[in-house]
Amino acid sequence: MNNPPAQSDQPKPDLTERILERVHPEVRATFSQAQVEALRTALGNRIDKKHAVDLRLSVPLPGRSIYCVLLAGAEGRSHDRLKQEANVLLVPATLLASILLGIGAIAGLVQLKQSQLFAAPDPAAEEDTFHPTQIPFKTNQADCEASGRQWEDEKCLDYEHNPDF
Repeated sequence: MNNPPAQSDQPKPDLTERILERVHPEVRATFSQAQVEALRTALGNRIDKKHAVDLRLSVPLPGRSIYCVLLAGAEGRSHDRLKQEANVLLVPATLLASILLGIGAIAGLVQLKQSQLFAAPDPAAEEDTFHPTQIPFKTNQADCEASGRQWEDEKCLDYEHNPDF
């Protein structure tokens, strides 16, 4: 069982400070306060947000590894920024892909219906495989033969009965 890390009284450094910690100390010493503030502004209001869905997966492959990340949560970008980032081709391309996928699925089903898988004759549909049906309410030979059926072994049998009836 994983125990949560102990919370310290020190505030967590912001993104800018964490980036600066990774810069070589000699180079970091050359940054002016104005440069650090410009970096903070350029990074924007990026803070470590908690996401409703945060899945991270590392997949080891021979010679190389890949990783996949799925994050989902409340939208934090402004309406203007979303509008600015919107791709005018995204909706039509998605619609076209959906239509083509639907047409492909229908064409595949039609092809499957016409394939040999379904074209093979059904042995139950061949006349030689029909079995007679016993008619239980015809209890004597006269009634049985009067109805156009055959009397065999004390049973009234219908050889013309359609199993698809």
